[in-house]
Amino acid sequence: ENSVLLTLVGEGHLAYDERVACINDPVDHYFLTGEVPRDDLRCER
Repeated sequence: ENSVLLTLVGEGHLAYDERVACINDPVDHYFLTGEVPRDDLRCER
């Protein structure tokens, strides 16, 4: 209800702040507005 899963398919330990707009943009938007991103977002590196 109050959480979502953002998935990044690829190598590495970090997703946020690794120049992956598909992850950074929804996370930044959440931090700035408090609006939860859509659920089951899936990106590839």
